[in-house]
Amino acid sequence: MAPAIFCHQREAVEQLLGAKEQDKRVGIERMRSASNAGLVWIRYLDVWGDGLPPDIPRSADSRGALTTFAKDFSERGKLPGATPLRLLNAVHARQVRAIERLRGSGATLQAELESRFATGLGGPHPTDIGFTFDRSIGVPYLPGSSVKGIARAAARLLEEPRQEELFGPEKIGSDTKAWAGDVVFLDAYPVAWPRLEVDVINCHHPAYYGGKASYPAETEDPVPVYFLTVAKETTFAFRVLSRSGAAERAARAVELLRFGLSELGAGAKTAVGYGAFTG
Repeated sequence: MAPAIFCHQREAVEQLLGAKEQDKRVGIERMRSASNAGLVWIRYLDVWGDGLPPDIPRSADSRGALTTFAKDFSERGKLPGATPLRLLNAVHARQVRAIERLRGSGATLQAELESRFATGLGGPHPTDIGFTFDRSIGVPYLPGSSVKGIARAAARLLEEPRQEELFGPEKIGSDTKAWAGDVVFLDAYPVAWPRLEVDVINCHHPAYYGGKASYPAETEDPVPVYFLTVAKETTFAFRVLSRSGAAERAARAVELLRFGLSELGAGAKTAVGYGAFTG
């Protein structure tokens, strides 16, 4: 029987291939290897009911749906010729070609997660906790704007004297000319197909935090909320380019980024240890 998250695909396969169980299994395997996990997450996860978001009741078994989804997602990298894996490799190849065309004015950092990584938790989803996938590939990633923010925060902490040269002006007013910094940060993707894991936030005092009780009592029932994370030891590739062709600027930006990833972290919940990298 196919995983629950592919219930809609299963119905389509049955209509196309008839009732033979072997044909259905083969068809479902093909659709699983080719489907976009990000689309499954926002439209076809089993927690969705009938109709379209956001007017859909949340399933009581969000943990089961997330566990099944995470397991299926993680196994995609093992499927020979899987479309999502080929697309991920193609993205890395395009970024490498971009650096090669600049003839040494780009730099690459590969950093490994020391802890779980969470992203997009504030996004709308019937499980109550969102997650961000690249729209084209269906893989967790860090947008270039977020990567730049990490490097800039590190530059601020280290009092980098060339902040504006690298990143552009931090504040723009009516009397300030806007201009782009020299360094360009590309989106960061996992080097290999990543593994997803389910984590939990366990609120022990829902009545107190919800304003229904004047003090947090130990008699309240905990309300666990499950959410997706990228497993630790996943390696991401961070690539930086220099508009002017200055290799030393790209190299300096990578060093600032290295510091930011290790000391500040990336993604959500960094204050409690998520998203810490080493590299």
